[in-house]
Amino acid sequence: NTNLSRTMHGLAYDDLHDEIVVPVALSGAVLVFRGGATGDEPPSRVIQGSKTGMIRPQTVEVDPVNNEIVAADSSSRAILIYDRSANGDVEPKRRIGGDKTLFRDIIGIAVDAKSNLILASTRSTDGFSGILMFDRMANGNVAPVRKIGGPNTGALGAFRQLKVDSERGMVYLAVQGYRKAGATPQKAADLYTNEASLKKLRANDAIEEESERAPRDPFSSAGFIGAWNLDDDGDIPPRMIIRGPAVGASGFAGVAFSPRHGEVYGVSGGLNGYAAWIVPEFFKKPRATNAPR
Repeated sequence: NTNLSRTMHGLAYDDLHDEIVVPVALSGAVLVFRGGATGDEPPSRVIQGSKTGMIRPQTVEVDPVNNEIVAADSSSRAILIYDRSANGDVEPKRRIGGDKTLFRDIIGIAVDAKSNLILASTRSTDGFSGILMFDRMANGNVAPVRKIGGPNTGALGAFRQLKVDSERGMVYLAVQGYRKAGATPQKAADLYTNEASLKKLRANDAIEEESERAPRDPFSSAGFIGAWNLDDDGDIPPRMIIRGPAVGASGFAGVAFSPRHGEVYGVSGGLNGYAAWIVPEFFKKPRATNAPR
């Protein structure tokens, strides 16, 4: 199916089994390739079909310890957990979704097998925006065990990928901009209910475009890379942060790190590439015992 390779917005690598896992939004599919795949090579496995519950999967994570693939679907507003070896039109082992979850646009997913947590970054114009933590075995319409969000966090809506440092019990978030996510006509399916609302959105966009013509400090609303403890709960500032004019970018859409080298990496459209920072102090403290409350 030539449509399988379109609209890929996420990526995960399973080091233990040497496999690459990719969600494909428009195809409602998750593809698994062998680590050494090259050229026009078909996936080893494809999770796709009506039984999967997927509509528009945006991001995935692999839990090789518990042999699971975790997919976050923005359209179904749910996290779907599959057996790692699943192939074809298969039902998820578990599904986390419903009003108690606080999910809207789920754009990042991570798993911490040590703490038995699934973490999701979710953003909304009229609801919760931030990081949600669930028991790894959660199933159904369940509330998060903890959540990180609010003005003091700096993550008010324009953020994306998150990664967990299991050894130190930290979660990293790539923040694109220090501002609340605004409703736009492009997100009309989720953010307005009638034509009058859409006209209001368009009028607001015109006002914002006019105001943005005035010169301003590009870092007054800049994004950052921030890190929190997995035990954090509520409106808590980042424990560690990379931000400011010296970093060379006003926001980030992706984050990764290497504890062995003491480095944090960020990818940014402003950089048209990625940057690395040597910050060994980020990786000094070993993790404490973090059990869901």
